[in-house]
Amino acid sequence: MKNEKSLNVLVVEDDKLNAEILRKFIKSNVKVSDIEVQTIHNADSILDEIKKSEMKPHVVILSEPSLGKIKFASEIPSRINQIKKVNPLSEVIVLATPDKVVQVIDTFRSGAFDVVLKDEHTEKNVVNSLHRYLNRQDENIAVKKQTALVNAH
Repeated sequence: MKNEKSLNVLVVEDDKLNAEILRKFIKSNVKVSDIEVQTIHNADSILDEIKKSEMKPHVVILSEPSLGKIKFASEIPSRINQIKKVNPLSEVIVLATPDKVVQVIDTFRSGAFDVVLKDEHTEKNVVNSLHRYLNRQDENIAVKKQTALVNAH
């Protein structure tokens, strides 16, 4: 059963095959009425893509480069902050290799919505994270409705 919601996801993954696998898995397993999943393969172009895209992503899935092109501890938090400046409503899910768990705390401090480890369950865990995002949106709507009802009386 699909929810009557929309979800725009931007997957930033340097490995084109992994990006396509994740894109297809998300489209098949996140049950919303309208879902758009775009992929880009160059982390350096994230901001330009978000700025020029008609799709304002609700969620950006930012994968740690598989070839170690950037320093996770210093650049991932910076990229999260840049994404939030360009589109403050976007949430960021970071995909990290298990050897980077120590940096996860800094990633959350930078405003990441979630961190998913790259392992045999990555796709499933990303879908679970997207469902948590959607559930949080439902909770926020419910709180706003309750607040409006209270203020109306």
